[in-house]
Amino acid sequence: MTVTVESLAIPAVKLVRHSRHTDERGFLEELFAEDDFRDLGLPDCFRQDNRSFSTHRSTVRGLHFSVDPQGVAKLVTVVRGSIADVALDLRPDSSTFGRHVIHELSESEPSQMYIPADFAHGFITLDDDTEVIYKMTQPWKPELDRGVVWDDPDLGIGWPIRDDTTLSERDAALPAWKEVAAILESGHRRT
Repeated sequence: MTVTVESLAIPAVKLVRHSRHTDERGFLEELFAEDDFRDLGLPDCFRQDNRSFSTHRSTVRGLHFSVDPQGVAKLVTVVRGSIADVALDLRPDSSTFGRHVIHELSESEPSQMYIPADFAHGFITLDDDTEVIYKMTQPWKPELDRGVVWDDPDLGIGWPIRDDTTLSERDAALPAWKEVAAILESGHRRT
């Protein structure tokens, strides 16, 4: 299988493209090969796989991140439907701190988005019945899980859908970017 990587608008966030072999039966894609990822300079040790299914278009999940001592990188793949996937830079020493990347992922395009550990992640579904699989470099630990409210105007995220969104009570109650940014800039990773 052929795997290529390209940097997105924030170079630490990567788009991983892989080949799709199609014949009369359908297709075959190799979503992860340890050697390929290592050769491309990406994490090759993922410790947990998650799957989410969203019944309705316009479902928001995120923006989530894990605090120290355990940052979590993710490799996001859409296996049904499509999403607008967002990575928000949480690195206070970075020139892109507080900026984001948004990229559409879909079942029809053989690609994945790699999101480094020091980024918040979220997405909105663009189709009904959307299914997302993501690999994580660390197991999820609820006591280390934090977030930023998805529609904070200070972030300027150009979500493609803003009406009739569905999100969890927890995600709706996440703190504003200014609050999270102040804690991160102070050197504390426990927001």
